[in-house]
Amino acid sequence: MATHIPAWKAITVLVALGALVCVGQRSRVAAQTQAPAPLTIDSAPERILYEVFFQAVVAWDRRASDPEVPAARRNKVRDHMREVVGLDVSDYQLVKSVAYWVVSFLQENAIRADAILRDAKLSAEDRQKALALLKAERDAAIDAAVLRLRNYFGSAGFWELDQRVRGHIVPRLRILTTPSGPPPPKQE
Repeated sequence: MATHIPAWKAITVLVALGALVCVGQRSRVAAQTQAPAPLTIDSAPERILYEVFFQAVVAWDRRASDPEVPAARRNKVRDHMREVVGLDVSDYQLVKSVAYWVVSFLQENAIRADAILRDAKLSAEDRQKALALLKAERDAAIDAAVLRLRNYFGSAGFWELDQRVRGHIVPRLRILTTPSGPPPPKQE
């Protein structure tokens, strides 16, 4: 029997990982004395927001194909994100195709990053450079996907979509920070 992770749990993990990668690290002292400012619909970083949105679109669509979902509920599950963003079927098909493209790219990017991290032959400097390049590629892919939506919907249409995406995703985002530098020594 296969183990299935609910879409909301997968998205929560992705949010945490995305926030750690995209927001950056803060000093150990700042992390202990300051909590990150809560996100608002206007302040949420677009790249993180849309990465989570694209992941959610794909997760909900894949969940609808899960044989464990009763057949009577599959259309409801499949249409959930389409209804959230208020799109008709044809417009949502484009959003879904963009989402699948970018999520596939991000998965390949993560596999390459994992290989770099596991490569014992790389110096710390080369590893850091390679990971920075992968992050730049990841950011560019998300930006390209958002640009495709902007171009498709036009200024007013994208603004409406963006407001719905922000209204649905931002309340679910939590930015976690990690201290910079080496880990503290273990206390025994």
